[in-house]
Amino acid sequence: MRTDSLEVLSFCVENARCLDVVAPRLEQLNVSHDVIEANISAPKLAKLAWRGSGVYDPCRHKFADVGRCLRLLDINETRAGASLLQRFDTVGELKLTILIEKEIFGYQSFLNETKVLPRCETMSVSVVWNYHGLVPAMVHLLRSCTATRKLFVALFSSDYYNMMYRCPMSCPCCLAMNCKTDDITLGSLEEVELSEFTCSQEELEFVEQLSRCNAAVLKNIVICYKRRPRTPLTKEVCEKVRSKCRSNLKVEFYTTSDKCWDMILQEELGRTQ
Repeated sequence: MRTDSLEVLSFCVENARCLDVVAPRLEQLNVSHDVIEANISAPKLAKLAWRGSGVYDPCRHKFADVGRCLRLLDINETRAGASLLQRFDTVGELKLTILIEKEIFGYQSFLNETKVLPRCETMSVSVVWNYHGLVPAMVHLLRSCTATRKLFVALFSSDYYNMMYRCPMSCPCCLAMNCKTDDITLGSLEEVELSEFTCSQEELEFVEQLSRCNAAVLKNIVICYKRRPRTPLTKEVCEKVRSKCRSNLKVEFYTTSDKCWDMILQEELGRTQ
């Protein structure tokens, strides 16, 4: 494909052998399926979404005339996009989907895949499945957030996998030092939002460790509570979460359901209990 006018390209072809693009005005590229080879010439590329299941290989997938800075880098699986994370130095927004497999090798692979992350102003993390605990995985990512101003974390049933599988004590995720944040400085962090929150023990521990980071600019955390029939958002739940945070950190609560978003003002909550 050679075009002087194309600005956005979404590639959704299954079992493609090769993708060749020469597009001097291309600003956004979305790859939704595995492609064996790719040669992209796009000097103005600013947004890249690598959401296929195939692993990005710099020897087979080449970005010619593309700089080392992006406005958006969206990677569906860290396992598939590990080398792509090292291809760019800075991105405006980094979106990561976390899927950590069982056994020690699963967690070690995650550590290796995310040991080098581009500097980003906004980081959005979706924890889809994780057999090794929320806290050590997120603490590992937080160490790369020294320049991050906004952090968004979506939590999807982390406790469910912990109930199904018990990680061996020899796994690095079980080391106490990998769950502590006292030595992490997040000097630029201003905004944190946690969605799909259920007030599980692991989530509470993560909130506590996040609060312990040296983040002097951070004054507010927004929690989008996952509303379930038997687990309504109550004043007790709110106070339980706040008890894990430092005293000068404000915590705002919202509720989420499958059909709508409802904002719950703290003053109203206090009056209705």
